[in-house]
Amino acid sequence: VGVLPVVKADAYGLGMCPVVRALRPRQPWGYGIAALSEGVELREKGVDAPALHFFCTPQEMPDVAAASITPAIGDLEALASWRDLARELGRRLPFH
Repeated sequence: VGVLPVVKADAYGLGMCPVVRALRPRQPWGYGIAALSEGVELREKGVDAPALHFFCTPQEMPDVAAASITPAIGDLEALASWRDLARELGRRLPFH
């Protein structure tokens, strides 16, 4: 069973990057984030595990896709927006 540590909000004050470094040897499935900037920071630090963005808005979707972040899709409107973006980009885009 894969584990998804939630590191949003600076890992609840513990520091996102130190927490991710500490968890890496455990090989979690990915990391839970609440803001696009958190996912971008993970990518900039070389984290290639999935970053699951809990609160992705349709306006953020192009940047989310560009950063290889996985959005949590919670309604049909968001699903349609993600599908349309995938078609526009001509590739499959993962989502949860």
